[in-house]
Amino acid sequence: AHAPTRPRIILVTVPKSGTYLLSEIVARLGFHQTYLHLAPEHLTAYDPTDLDAGRADPQRYRVECPIDQSVRLVRPGEFAVGHLPFTAVTTSSLDGFRVIFLTRDLRTVLESWRRFRIRTGRTNAAANEVRPSDANLAKFIAGPGAQAIKRAESMSRWASRPGVLTIDHTGLKSDARVVSRIREFLGGAPGDDEAVLRQSLGAPTLTRSPTPTDLDHAWGPLAERAFEALGGPAINEALGYDLNAPRLAAS
Repeated sequence: AHAPTRPRIILVTVPKSGTYLLSEIVARLGFHQTYLHLAPEHLTAYDPTDLDAGRADPQRYRVECPIDQSVRLVRPGEFAVGHLPFTAVTTSSLDGFRVIFLTRDLRTVLESWRRFRIRTGRTNAAANEVRPSDANLAKFIAGPGAQAIKRAESMSRWASRPGVLTIDHTGLKSDARVVSRIREFLGGAPGDDEAVLRQSLGAPTLTRSPTPTDLDHAWGPLAERAFEALGGPAINEALGYDLNAPRLAAS
């Protein structure tokens, strides 16, 4: 009898939700990481030997290529990632793929994204804008953060698509049972999921933050008003989070 064909896999992830932690886990479950980051009209082919360059200047690795063509680069037993919107084109292009959708509470995403842009030199923030504070975060949300919220909204319908495995950032970082769910979804043989999680958490990844994102000293009434003005709570609910959840310290 022929061995079953291994799945082709796409990790659809909300930005700053743990894209490359999820990648580490899927790789340790026996699937080949292509280092391809897919978008509707282009792809980014990162160099796995120079992750620092990818962090600082992803445009270096960008190639114009529509999603219906770029998915052909992912062979059975391989996976790519992308912050892909839920559209007729993306869903039809991913027909036949196993899709894992990774989410995170948008409040934490926004502070993590603000810090990441400063850390990687993607913004020329003044010194007084670098430190976490309610005012700085509110300013960020009303500016560059608005794009992050809009992107999350464009992705939110993946959470309710039949056949898609939706997982949460917090569980991904802390619960080996999530690794078990991923393994089962991808058709992998049983293994030591605790070890997979532990090793993945210790690996250097493309966009990993050096310290956990903590909203205690950043999120306040100014940030919440800016978030509400852009429809953040309703988008959070579509992603599977409580519409009116109070801001909390987050890992």
